[in-house]
Amino acid sequence: PGMPGNVAFVAEPNQYRGVFGPGTDPYLDEIEQVIASSTTGKVAGIFVESVQGYGGIIEMPKGYMSGAAERVRAAGGLYIADEVQSGFGRTGDHMWGFEADDVVPDIVVMAKGIGNGFPLGAVVAKKAVGDVMADKFMFHTYGANPTSCAAGRAVLQVIREEKTQANARDVGGALLARLKDLQQRHTAIGDVRGRGLMLAIEMVKDRKTKEPDAGVTAAVFESCRAQGLILSKSGPNRSVLRMVPPMCLSMADVDQVAEGLDRAFQEATA
Repeated sequence: PGMPGNVAFVAEPNQYRGVFGPGTDPYLDEIEQVIASSTTGKVAGIFVESVQGYGGIIEMPKGYMSGAAERVRAAGGLYIADEVQSGFGRTGDHMWGFEADDVVPDIVVMAKGIGNGFPLGAVVAKKAVGDVMADKFMFHTYGANPTSCAAGRAVLQVIREEKTQANARDVGGALLARLKDLQQRHTAIGDVRGRGLMLAIEMVKDRKTKEPDAGVTAAVFESCRAQGLILSKSGPNRSVLRMVPPMCLSMADVDQVAEGLDRAFQEATA
């Protein structure tokens, strides 16, 4: 809705409740089918969020990003990676989410973490793409703002010196383990997923039917907020608690988060 007719969508490869179930190939097949049925056979490109953020922390399965890039490039298009939320080491194992699949995008868009609160975003492209754009007229009123750029350089320095990527990997792994432990104790939790400090809990009314439970999600959200734990409701059904905390989160904080969530679930499902 609201998108021009020359934009087509394909199903997200959601491994928990995707339309084609778990796996990668059916979702790649759909890309081929959409190119064949909804385009002239030539496409401009595809946008892929390496780990969907507001969509509910949906990680692209192994082979999806590289497979999507291969199919779109075969149709003359560019692979564009959206790293606005997943970039700058947040996923822990890599600086960029797309590195998990050994794909090299043609264009990468980034923001949020690049400025740590300062208004800053960037578009990075391969030289061949940039050379084409050099012949075009582009103007941004606030482009290359020196203060924001200085903030961005400082952020990169902190990432290197304080090893926030490694911290996201280690602390995020510990938190994910605690979330899976909560899943064993609270039947309202249908799925726990994510990498690094980009994690999610999805609530359901029944684990077999996977019917979303936005009500319990909202109740847990409010209980956590009362305890000082700031989470986010996300996903198309508003049934996912999204956790994208500061990358300086410590192991000591993991206990506070897990214990607070445990209390919140006990209150919400009592």
